Parts: sequence; structure tokens; C-alpha cells
Amino acid sequence: MKLSVWRAVLVGLICLLSTGGVDGVRAQDEETGYTSPSYGYGLTWDDSWEVAEESSEGGYDMIHLSNGVSDVWVEGYIGARGDPATCLEENRGYLADDGDPESVPYATDDEGTPIAGVENGVGFAVFDLTALGAEDDVPSVAIVWCQALRPGVSVLVVTQIVAMDDYEGQIEPVNDLLAGLTVPEETGAALTDTAELEEWETAVEEDLTAFWTEVFAAEGETYVAPAFVIFDAPIETACGDVAPEEVGPMYCPADQTVYLDQTMIVNEILPFGALIVGTVLAHELGHHIQDLLVLEGCTDEGCGGRGGSLAVELQADCLSGVWAQHAGETGNVEAGDIENTIIGISAFFGDPPDTLPTDPSAHGPGALRTWWFLKGYYEGTQACLEDAAA
Repeated sequence: MKLSVWRAVLVGLICLLSTGGVDGVRAQDEETGYTSPSYGYGLTWDDSWEVAEESSEGGYDMIHLSNGVSDVWVEGYIGARGDPATCLEENRGYLADDGDPESVPYATDDEGTPIAGVENGVGFAVFDLTALGAEDDVPSVAIVWCQALRPGVSVLVVTQIVAMDDYEGQIEPVNDLLAGLTVPEETGAALTDTAELEEWETAVEEDLTAFWTEVFAAEGETYVAPAFVIFDAPIETACGDVAPEEVGPMYCPADQTVYLDQTMIVNEILPFGALIVGTVLAHELGHHIQDLLVLEGCTDEGCGGRGGSLAVELQADCLSGVWAQHAGETGNVEAGDIENTIIGISAFFGDPPDTLPTDPSAHGPGALRTWWFLKGYYEGTQACLEDAAA
């Protein structure tokens, strides 16, 4: 098959990917299915394909199928800024196995033009793997498709690796396989401008105040709400001067104020959805709750008067989970919001792997932060406050 024909075939397959598969294309008697646990996209296939590998961890979902001729990987992950073109270059580097991406050149058509592009929101490329060496020295190619799962955040990647001479015979079976791919519409509340974001933040602030007022009243206590200040320029606080994207959203106990770094919220937090913005506010307000109740955090042994700064941050995560559960009960959570929040916490908002638990700035690895968020979400306020010795 001439390489010049590949572009037309790839663009044709994009119709399947950009519409999330085509119902009714296939008529296999028996099919097996897969649903991404993190992102909700699905895939079905007939018995000509076998699962070679499957995994899901830290916001990365992968299933690897093989029919003995082609190997196909379907992956969803946070990265590439959710951009198909960036995703193609990123996966070119992955194909090089952390080597020089130039060792994986784009295949070209008869006119020397690289076979790559973006059509209808789907990036596609054919990479020549000859320089990497192949089993039995058979020239192979990798065909990669990329599309956004959540713009600015995550991507769906389909990669086919096949011997160059076998590609033509694999068009139909791979076409059938991709016809079984379904991608859900983007979920979660969207905030389209600064005014809407500030309106949402104000609504969360009011809801947090009402919620904790009720919780305190049930215990015979009076809740005193902190102040909330939104900033997008350098600002003076009782805890020192701060600038946008310097420390992010923060709570200052010296003036009992939650400071919201709007620049960081827009660039790094909002892409995961409105609920996670609310969760961040709830986390910072959790530090105010700790201040009011003289709480000192949570460790593996429980919550109460023990632990350092990491324990304090994990307890605030737990308290933010309590509010997220309340938000769901009051109808302020849309389909996919909790899932996007969990993905954001586990895969994006955790500390770098080399961060020590004793680091004063430590908030915990993503998995640990997620565990405490979900503990508050499922078990409620007392799970975040109770002393292990009680």
C-alpha cells in the first residue's frame, strides 16, 4: 500500500473517533467491553481481539489489545494540555522510549510530506519505527490518534503498531475496533468567564458558611466565618506579601482570611471543573475550622492533637470532602464532577515524588490526599475530627 493512500484512510477513521464510534457498524455475535474507570469512555470488540494488558492508576487508564497482527493501545490520561497536536509530539517521545524523538520520524507520502495533522479535533500521525529496530527486522509503523477528553486537561490516545507490509490488511479490523469506541460528552459544570467564576466562588463561600454554621450549631457552638479575598495582583496579608501563582489559594490565620489566587485558579484548577474550585475553597476554609477548634491534623493513626504540617493539610482535605458530599446532597454537583475532582487531586495536586513528609510545604502524594478527601466525603465530619485515642 502506498504511503500516499494512508492519509485518506486516517482521515476516514477520524470520523469514528471524533463522533465516539459509530453505533451499528459492527455485527459480531459476541463482544467484550471495557469502560475507562477514570474517564468513562468505552470500547467493545469481538473475539478476534485479546486483552494483552489493562491498568488504571493515578488518572492513567490503559487497555492493550492484540489480534496477532496489530497491537492497539487505548489510553486516557492527564497531559498534553488536552491538545491533540501536543499529544502527538508527546507520544512520539514515548515511542522513542525516552530517547531522542528524532529517532521516530514521521512517515511521509510520495511527495515527502509528513503524514500528520488535526482534523475535526482529532490529531493523527504515522511514525516510522524502522530506526528503532524491530523484531525480525520487520519494518513497522505506529499510527497514533489523539483527541481531548477534557480540553486543557486530559487526552484520549489510540496507538496501533503494525508491520508496514501488514497495514493494508489491518485497515478493516482496526476500523471495526474503533467503531466500538464511545466517548462521553464532556461532563462537569463549565465556567466560561471571570464573572461566572467569581459568582460561583461567592456561592460556594455562602454555602460553606451556611453548612459550617449548621454543623457548629448542632454541637452547641457558634461558627465565625472567615473573610474571603480574591486577588490577581500582588497583595499584602497579615501572613506576608503574596503574588499571583506564588503560593496559590491560602488561609492566613493571623487575619482569619482565605485568599484566592485567581490566576492560579483559572490556569491550573478550573480546567478540572467547577466543583474542584469549590473543593479548594473548602480545603482552605478547613484550615479556618482547624483554627477555631484548635485541631492539629490527621495521621495514619487517626485525627486529633498530633502530626505536623502534612497532617494538617490532610485533615483539611478530609474537611473539603465533607463539604463536597453536602454539595452533592444540595444539587450543586453535576455528572462527572466528583470523578474530575478525584482525578485532579490524585494525579495533579499531589506533591512531587521526592517530597518528604517532613517538608513544611508538604500536602501529601495524590493518592493519600484522595484517600482523606474521600474519607470526609463518605464518612462525614466526625471522621475528620475524632481523636484516635477517643
